[in-house]
Formats: sequence, structure tokens, C-alpha cells
Amino acid sequence: MNPHRLYIEQTSFDGSTYTRGKATDTYATWNVVCSKSVFRNYGDPKDVATRSWLDEHGDDVYIPADVKLKKFDAEFTFLCNGAEADVKYNVRNFQLFLLGKECHYKRWDERFQQYVEAAVAPVGARLVMFDTYNSIGWKDVRCKSFSADTIVMDNSDNEIVIEFKVVFEVNDPWTAVELMSPVGGGDPTLRW
Repeated sequence: MNPHRLYIEQTSFDGSTYTRGKATDTYATWNVVCSKSVFRNYGDPKDVATRSWLDEHGDDVYIPADVKLKKFDAEFTFLCNGAEADVKYNVRNFQLFLLGKECHYKRWDERFQQYVEAAVAPVGARLVMFDTYNSIGWKDVRCKSFSADTIVMDNSDNEIVIEFKVVFEVNDPWTAVELMSPVGGGDPTLRW
């Protein structure tokens, strides 16, 4: 299986400069895949100033030369499968990552031929994300809510599948985010 990847980067902003983390592949890091996402390039246009006069037809409308966009919410549905303890561990740490908290993941260590726990140091809860399925990315995103209607499905291989939803608030619906793959390999980065 080669799922479409969702890359998320933690950032923080002090008013003039961004501090950036690493673009994290949710599938490679926590075995979390996106099963349903939003295809939305931009938010809706912001409302413009209008004035209605009783003695005139229509409205007086201020239409700026450059219409700005409203923020919008984007709901994503995620799946995570595996042994029950691993799935709960992965989902919990993925959610901590979205909140800008310190979180962990398990990675394969060739030297010891086993999984070892690694930490992701927190950078901030201001997120930059890129959805490879829709080829859309946004910056200045925050995790707004987690669904309460988590679905746990058992399969016959002593594994479970958890389906859960996350609502993100996209506060910069204009800036394009691109996934950059370095020539010669290495970790991809997000560019805006």
C-alpha cells in the first residue's frame, strides 16, 4: 500500500519571524493516513462594506481592488491500524503533535534490530500542512477540534483500525504551500 501522504510542520511566529520544525509525514511517523480531506484552494471572500438607501435602487458597495479571504475550517478523517496498544499510542502522540506538544513515535533501529522510541521536540501549535492527494497546502493552521465519535473496528488479525476526525482552522487561505523533495533523497520540506 502506498497511501497519499499528509505532511505537517509545527511552527511558531513571534510577530516578525517564523520558527520552523521539520515537515512530518503522518504515515511514516505514526501510521496515520488521511482517508478523507478537503479540496479547497481558498476561503470565501470577506464581506464588503455596503450601505442601503431607501431612496435609491440597490446598495452602495465598496469593492476593493484586491478582495481578501475569510478563514475557513477543514475537516479531515484519519485512519490508524495495528495492534491495539500501538494504535492508541500513535493516535495519542499524533494529536499531541497537532497541539504543539512534545510527542513520541517509534522508529526502527537497524543497529539494534528493534523499534526504539524517539521524541519530537515541540516548536509550536501553528501548523503548515500539505495534502499530497489534493496537492494543496496551507499555512497558519491550527487544530480546532478532535471528534468525539471515534470509531474502533476490529479485524481478524488481532489488530484494530481507529477512525477519527480533526477539524483544522485555516487562517491563511491565500498563501500557497508546496512540498519540496530534495534532489538525491532526504527529508521533504514545505515551502511557502
